[in-house]
Amino acid sequence: GTDMIIVHPGGWYCNQNDKEIRMKNSIESLIQIASYAKEQSVKVAVENMPKEFLTDDIETMKIILHEIRKSRKLNNTLGLCLDTGHANLTENLIDYLELMGDEILTMHVHDNFGDRKNDRQTASDDLHLLPGEGNTNWDMFFKKLDNNYNGGFIFEPIAKNAGNGSGIEHCNIILENLKNLLNSGKFLKN
Repeated sequence: GTDMIIVHPGGWYCNQNDKEIRMKNSIESLIQIASYAKEQSVKVAVENMPKEFLTDDIETMKIILHEIRKSRKLNNTLGLCLDTGHANLTENLIDYLELMGDEILTMHVHDNFGDRKNDRQTASDDLHLLPGEGNTNWDMFFKKLDNNYNGGFIFEPIAKNAGNGSGIEHCNIILENLKNLLNSGKFLKN
């Protein structure tokens, strides 16, 4: 019942050899996923990841997308899910917009304070704050965002100061914070 799935292409890697093995495995898996998705008329969006995870850099993302596409002519089936928080951690958000803007099918939108070199294996710097609560340059983001982009903005915040409340309480906090953000005009100016 969906028209798109988003895939994390692989997890944390220890060293360059591990990264190459994970990349090969990711490509093989994504070829199978994208082939099946094509039969179902579903697009596959590969997500950029935090530092020391597969696709933490644009070149790796380009290689993976290229290898998948050339294997079975999957051009119209495959693209990028730009995760703004992950790109802020890797300091390549604007580069993604400039170099791969036409590849972006959808976005995961959240904020953080960049890579503070905390535990990368658990991506502990990936705070999932609402836009404007971290240090992402949202003005530059919107300046560089292609006017032709018509994909979604999927907000991925985690409720701050929610304590051990229920899922409903967390959702209510997130919704209230999102309402305040949108009403402030900081995130969407037009």
